[in-house]
Amino acid sequence: MLDHAWGHGILASDYENSAGRLEGSYKDEQWHHFVVALRRRMGRGDVLQFRVRREARAGFLQPEGWLESTMDHPIAELRPSVVFPKDRPCRWAVLEAGAKSMRLRIHRYRDGRTAVHVRIPRPRPFVRYTIRWRW
Repeated sequence: MLDHAWGHGILASDYENSAGRLEGSYKDEQWHHFVVALRRRMGRGDVLQFRVRREARAGFLQPEGWLESTMDHPIAELRPSVVFPKDRPCRWAVLEAGAKSMRLRIHRYRDGRTAVHVRIPRPRPFVRYTIRWRW
């Protein structure tokens, strides 16, 4: 399985996924591809549920930032989240999907961090789901 990432800075100073073992990674123009060996062979109709966590460094240096997710095949649900450091709290966030835009609720944690969480049931393949924020 390939997990794709793009953007500025170090895109994955820490990387975890629950789908399988990270076999390696490579770069293709602006894209970074993480190669994940699945724990078992998948067959037609099989369901794979997994979680990916990436920590980025030396990126997101502008007053506005974004996180974009695009699927290249049908999936049941997408749940992107962004957790902001204490010293750079989120002040405003929206979710964009095609021409639609929706303001997002900002969660405030006791330790001073802020976060935005999104749940997208049945996201459409090849549609860009973008979380934009100001901090």
